[in-house]
Amino acid sequence: MSETLDFNLQAEAPTAEQLDKHFSALDDSVGVIDSLVESPRENQTAEEAAAEISRNVEHLALMLEKDFIKDAGRSLAAYKAAIKKGSK
Repeated sequence: MSETLDFNLQAEAPTAEQLDKHFSALDDSVGVIDSLVESPRENQTAEEAAAEISRNVEHLALMLEKDFIKDAGRSLAAYKAAIKKGSK
């Protein structure tokens, strides 16, 4: 199992390292959304780009609902903006 899946089965809060990995994944989703909203990849149809944007918006939305993300003391503004941008 990956660390993320392992964490989902645990009751305790993530370690600082795990939290950093979660936020890194959130940052990756923002990057994907920003990039694909501007222009699909060369080998990607508009429908494929829309599906990838949708998956990343869903990832951000699901993670922002988690208490350990809300309580991390980090700004969530970029993630909320990416959800809005990707949902248009």
